[in-house]
Amino acid sequence: VKGYLLAGVQTADHIQCLADFRELGWDIMVSTEDGTAGHRGLVTELLESFLQKGDSKTYEVFSCGPIPMLQRISEMASESGIKAWVSLDRQMGCGIGVCLACVQKVRKQQTSSDTAPSETDWEWARVCKEGPVFECREVIW
Repeated sequence: VKGYLLAGVQTADHIQCLADFRELGWDIMVSTEDGTAGHRGLVTELLESFLQKGDSKTYEVFSCGPIPMLQRISEMASESGIKAWVSLDRQMGCGIGVCLACVQKVRKQQTSSDTAPSETDWEWARVCKEGPVFECREVIW
């Protein structure tokens, strides 16, 4: 499957795994916050530009990183009508779902992502058990 890697890091020294993705035949775009490689700015700016160029309805986005970035990716996915997956990084005290240190507020399955959730439209998901990857429309930021 043809893929695109949009890698965003603070500085060029932090870039990893590009050769692995090149071997797979993926197109690679890099964004550095300090401008030492690729686009100067945030990776979400690259994604926004990328989505505007093509038929974004056929894309799916898989992302990991800081919460503000994942929130922005979720917004862009919703605006573009594409499916996006976010990998949440939470402190996991036990890793088996008992301690509830890693919970995330998510929409119940039947709830529309277009409306604000009511008091009964959401539940807590354990990132270590039900995640760490969630479809972005599930997550209540």
